Amino acid sequence: MKKFTLIIIIFFFASVIIIVMFGFLYNQQQKIQAINNGNPPVALTVEEAAAHSTSDDCYLIVNNKIYDVSSYIGQHPGGKKSIIERCGQEAGKIFSAIHSNFAWNLLASYYIGDVVGAVNNSNISSAPETLKRIEDFVKKAYPQAEIINVKPKNDFYVAKIIDHNKLYEIHIDNSGKILQVEVENDELDWSIWDTDSDDILH
Repeated sequence: MKKFTLIIIIFFFASVIIIVMFGFLYNQQQKIQAINNGNPPVALTVEEAAAHSTSDDCYLIVNNKIYDVSSYIGQHPGGKKSIIERCGQEAGKIFSAIHSNFAWNLLASYYIGDVVGAVNNSNISSAPETLKRIEDFVKKAYPQAEIINVKPKNDFYVAKIIDHNKLYEIHIDNSGKILQVEVENDELDWSIWDTDSDDILH
């Protein structure tokens, strides 16, 4: 009799788990449809996606795909701040470093489209006056920071700074718009700070 009761209890809990899983998958699909309203995926430039940079209107770019996570920010187990500070930016590196397959599947439910084109930075220069101008942009965004250096890449500038005892790497375009911010945990090996993969000219 005890064995039969145990089998019934196990069957009951297994059924509940299956129902919950199907319910979750159904809800995820409903979210995708609700976000896109049945429309085809959008196509935005990096600049257009960057305009969605507030907690009420937050797009994340992950591997050239755009996700509208505005409605998810309050539910994020890691807190709101870690998402809000990346709204409108590329977040693929940090996302892949700390998230599980479950998180990737959840992120997919907020997909709205893809990045097209690139930031127009045809006037990238290593001239001292240009680097000084970029440094001024960085100082304006991080007034308390110590700027280690500013270097040009093919389509943006990389500024290395220390702010509140943390090491940051700022990717900034020719107009002073910050494209991406990396903190210490984003870098795999800080002994190769100047030669990690995103610093190599391409």
